[in-house]
Amino acid sequence: MLILNCRLYNFAREGKTATMCAWTIHLGTQRPQLTRVHGWGGNYGRQLNIKRTLYCYQPLSTCYFRGYETGTGPHTARPRQNISVDSTPTTSDHRATKYYNVPQKDIVCSELRNHKREKYSEKALTLAKHTRTVRANTTTVDGNNPVHIGRKPHRDENRKSGNRKAYLKSTVSVKELLQTAKHTKDYSEAGCVVDMLLDSGTLQTKDGLNAINIYKQSRQPQKCLRTLEYVRDKGGRLTAFHYNPCIHALSASRNYAKAHLLFEAMQRHGIAPDVVTYTTVVQMFLKEKNMAKAMDLFQDMSVAGVEPNLWTYSVLMSELSKSGQWEAAMRLYENLESKGLEHNTVTYNSALKACAEGLQWGRAISIFNQMGMKGIERNTITYNTTISACAKGGQWAKATELFEEMERKGIERNTITYSSTISACANGGQWAKAVELFDEMKRKGIERNTITYSSTISACANDGEWAKAAELFDEMKKQGLERDAITYSSTISACANGGQWVKAVELFDEMKKKGLEQDNITYSSTISACGMDRQWRRALDLFNEMKIKGIDRDVITYNAAITACERGGQWQKAVALFDEMADVKVERNEVSYNTVVQALGAHGRGYARVDSLYEEMILKFAAFKKDWSVFNRTNKLDLHGHSVYLAQVAIRRLLRKLQKKGDSRSAHNAKLKIVIVVGKGNNSVGDTVLRKAVQAQLHTLTPPIVSHTLSDNTGCLGLVQTDLDNWLAQNAKVIR
Repeated sequence: MLILNCRLYNFAREGKTATMCAWTIHLGTQRPQLTRVHGWGGNYGRQLNIKRTLYCYQPLSTCYFRGYETGTGPHTARPRQNISVDSTPTTSDHRATKYYNVPQKDIVCSELRNHKREKYSEKALTLAKHTRTVRANTTTVDGNNPVHIGRKPHRDENRKSGNRKAYLKSTVSVKELLQTAKHTKDYSEAGCVVDMLLDSGTLQTKDGLNAINIYKQSRQPQKCLRTLEYVRDKGGRLTAFHYNPCIHALSASRNYAKAHLLFEAMQRHGIAPDVVTYTTVVQMFLKEKNMAKAMDLFQDMSVAGVEPNLWTYSVLMSELSKSGQWEAAMRLYENLESKGLEHNTVTYNSALKACAEGLQWGRAISIFNQMGMKGIERNTITYNTTISACAKGGQWAKATELFEEMERKGIERNTITYSSTISACANGGQWAKAVELFDEMKRKGIERNTITYSSTISACANDGEWAKAAELFDEMKKQGLERDAITYSSTISACANGGQWVKAVELFDEMKKKGLEQDNITYSSTISACGMDRQWRRALDLFNEMKIKGIDRDVITYNAAITACERGGQWQKAVALFDEMADVKVERNEVSYNTVVQALGAHGRGYARVDSLYEEMILKFAAFKKDWSVFNRTNKLDLHGHSVYLAQVAIRRLLRKLQKKGDSRSAHNAKLKIVIVVGKGNNSVGDTVLRKAVQAQLHTLTPPIVSHTLSDNTGCLGLVQTDLDNWLAQNAKVIR
């Protein structure tokens, strides 16, 4: 077994004194074993262990061994000679006193008490374990003296002033540093070694690219630029490969201005940008929301003779989707193959993202299936994006199907997977399934973040489970999770649907105190909560506050305010808000019409206005148009989609239509068998309130018209023919 005794220098920043320990490394086994032997106080250093070779650099400052200063003072601790690995002493070896010229009693065992130092030691071991390249027979046993196995160095070799630089240049390989850092995924160790090389001027120009990549990975853009200048000053040849990581590092740190200047500088120096350069800068323009310049540069690539690659297309498609231009992203996707490029997982994922942003869930499923047919890998991102598309399209069943398929195929399901599926369940009204998935995450140890909680709260809100939503909201605080504007808005919505207006307003005010952005969704939910409890004044205050703050008031906001006024008995204000929607060009939907009709009908006001509104609804909304189209063909009027007051308006319209066709003795009316569908029949659920309202309305006519339920379907009313004939005979004029 080969035993190597070496110093492990613990690095101390900002000039603080650190501790260095001696270790015995047993390299003869399959896995290196480290045993701490003894330690000394000392100033800072850095070590890099490459398999069987330890490279240790001690800065050009004083090195201390247990209080004995090297080379000065009465207690000099300078080693007398360099020794080979085979003769390396251990704490139990008397030769240690000869080697260090320090009394045996002064070589004591010590423990590193600082936890950070222990952690550093572990990192050093990991670095040693994962390094691939073995340097040739060179090691170091202290900060000043390299020991060459099998060769005895000249006695004056270590005293030469230039020996340290020569040693660093000959022993430190930046390429090996980069390879090792890639394995350990820790570039800080390698970055510090490169710092030393730059400071001492020993970095070779051929290692410039590797040094830049080390700094890029450790997110130090300024040091990337420093290395670039260093190579240029040393007369090294710079290429696009040197500039690309520098531009990328600046872009990643959001230093876009300097990145653009560097892009221009490389062209001034006669260095032609390659596809990586162009793609990086295009991506940077997109991050700056400068779509025009990004597309211009994309077009310039072909002019410059640089053909975009799959990465270029993926970047463009992804950013176009984020900016809402999903159709442009899909055009790039469709044109990609015409450029001689074949889709891969990344481009397919970008296309799926575009479909998700464009609410094209069907198209997303088609692309997803196409990947399977072509044998292209569908990874976690693929599934997550497709599930997200289904969630936005309200396809909760398909989303959960894909979610379960991932488990069967052994594809990792992460936080995003669960959050997207929970969101799909929320949009599909499946709050119980959403909570089930939420609880499953905890059992499986999958992190539940703010988005996960917000999606689950939203699911509870959509189904009126305000208590569960409030419980999850409070749990977030206990878990130390940030509760953002979406979380608050979802919880307020849950309280609104649960009739908890006081809690909703309390959360709204809490948002304001915390400085969280309150958008039209937050306001609309709070206005709706106030309306549920007839707090119409507070609702209108919030509605007007939106106008003062310049917050967009959409159809949902207006509907919430109209509902608050309707429930508060303020029918005039409800009608005024409804009319205002047309003035400010806010499209009125079925809810708008239904609510204002409800407000007018509940107070027995404005039959003429209500009838006029109903005619507008037949023209605007397909469902109402279809109901009357069917009646014209079959004499069967379906009132399933009508509220009580709308149904009464519909009955008035029905009687007017019958009057226009002539009296009951005409050839047309002799064949009449009027059927009115009011629900609570073979395929209906709920109360018979609509049937009772219609029968009561017909009974108040002069003369009254009696109706009865049909024997084959109790959800349908048939009019007594003689009563209808009498009414038509006595009411020649169109009724109001």
